[in-house]
Amino acid sequence: MYNAQGRPWSNTTIHELLRNEKYMGNMLWNRRSQKLHTSYVRNPETRWVRAVGAFEPIVDTAVFDATQARLDRYKSKADEHQVLASISRLLQKTGRLTLRTIKQQLDIPGRTRVRRVLPSLEDAYRQVGYFPAFDIAYVDHRITAKKTMAQYVLDVIAQLEASGHRVERDDRLSTLCIDQELRIKVCVTLGCKENTFQPYAKATKSTRFRADLVLVGYFPRPQIRLECFYLLPESVLDDFVQTTLSPCHVPGVEGFRVNDLSLLITLCARVPIEVSDELSHDNQYR
Repeated sequence: MYNAQGRPWSNTTIHELLRNEKYMGNMLWNRRSQKLHTSYVRNPETRWVRAVGAFEPIVDTAVFDATQARLDRYKSKADEHQVLASISRLLQKTGRLTLRTIKQQLDIPGRTRVRRVLPSLEDAYRQVGYFPAFDIAYVDHRITAKKTMAQYVLDVIAQLEASGHRVERDDRLSTLCIDQELRIKVCVTLGCKENTFQPYAKATKSTRFRADLVLVGYFPRPQIRLECFYLLPESVLDDFVQTTLSPCHVPGVEGFRVNDLSLLITLCARVPIEVSDELSHDNQYR
């Protein structure tokens, strides 16, 4: 759908259209209010002022009310028991479960937020009687590692911004751009084992976001505690496949291993360069 200027409607515009009573002819005041030097607050419905029939309606009242009922139904939050019951029905219907199908095919409102309701995906699978051959705990461990890594990244961002740097990031904190110059990809790894039976971290080169550096947080299983970081150029990683951060795959990889992110702060530091117009005695004839 496009507006009068030929631009596609945004999600915000569509949501406003579905919620705004002006389209059914009513005018509302005092839904939000603001006192001096304070933020806007949403007032309770008892304080709203409504003028019914202020405009000629362009949407039927019954259609508008049905839309509000459906939006309110999807806004409701399901508890853990409702989520497990819905997952059980999905398992009976499809015969298998994945995190993607759970987010897309559950028959309850707010299915995209069910991961926040379930403390553990592994426990949820067990409770509904699903025992797949693959490692279910890997998903839970990876989510735990990402949350921990996000806290470290937020701390670094706060330090950089306090030092006067401009830091751009995406919602998932998976990409950073510092001072519109240094691009960093952020990821976590749970490690793997090679023939030497020593755990190694792994990293993948991004195909959508070309970065200068890759920041890898290493959380070896089963402890899922941060062991170290790897801050390395993206150019040392293989294309299209995961790169094992071991000496045989990346020579000198231990030189990129750090225990904290102070090195990143140092890399971004600005150092003034003083230029003198006077030549030294040694260079005046060169």
